[in-house]
Amino acid sequence: MTAGVNLGNFDIASKQPTPYFILTHLQHSIDTKHFSQLQDPLHITQSDDWIIHLHDSIAQGNKPFASKVKRFMGLDQSDKQSIEEFEAHLQEEMRFEILSSYPNVNEIDNLDMHLAKLLRRQKYLEEHNYSADIDDLLLQSQKSLEACFKHVLTTYPHQHNKILPYSSDKKFLLQALILRANNRALDESLEPFSTCNVRAVQSAIGFSTGKYPTIYSSLKPIITANILAIADYSNHPLLLTDDLDADLLFLSQICDYRNESSHDGPKTDITQSTALDLAKFTTQWVQNYLNQLTDKA
Repeated sequence: MTAGVNLGNFDIASKQPTPYFILTHLQHSIDTKHFSQLQDPLHITQSDDWIIHLHDSIAQGNKPFASKVKRFMGLDQSDKQSIEEFEAHLQEEMRFEILSSYPNVNEIDNLDMHLAKLLRRQKYLEEHNYSADIDDLLLQSQKSLEACFKHVLTTYPHQHNKILPYSSDKKFLLQALILRANNRALDESLEPFSTCNVRAVQSAIGFSTGKYPTIYSSLKPIITANILAIADYSNHPLLLTDDLDADLLFLSQICDYRNESSHDGPKTDITQSTALDLAKFTTQWVQNYLNQLTDKA
């Protein structure tokens, strides 16, 4: 042995076996007898940020994986959950559902927040028929659609601000809608959108062209401004449907029901099934639009 060498200065490898964490993936199997387990013996998910969010990023492009992870994340609810545990569990479920089913959701301001609230309220209403749930479900449907249609106005902008002259009234607005729709929708389907505030529609058009940096119009004027733009885009999101008239009917119902519940005066009773149908339409429309953004990219 070389003189002056001290073995105490060296780290001697232990003869005991060392556990290793092997990062792998879950593969979907059609055999119901097969099962998998997510394990983390070294607890590295508590300290490594990229692994904490790994399942989220994979889920956005792999729905079979997403459905597997949902089960292993404890999304099969226990009857013994406290209210706080149930709320936390439901919030995580909605967040994961949005990541896996709504691509590019983060490209649209506040859409993820409104969608999460919509999906939670939808789940509540499916289990309990409470009027407060119905009202909030319609509110979140409206806000989700507002976020999307604002985004559409800037993605498929108007060519100029002169679509509606300053002196336009509601009769002129209806004529403009019929002209710009160019036989793509029935007059009866367009008429509900001619009743909204013309100045608000002009404001939405100004936002679309960049004249105004922000927009304060409600959902119906925003949708009306979008209808006035479909003549300029063959791939406008409103046109990518099998039945534009049916879509316009759903959209006008969401606008009108929310307006009734937000103001004093006579209100139309909205059934649980109607509210759930409107929410289902909303989530499908949002999903289709986000898919279109993915294809466009």
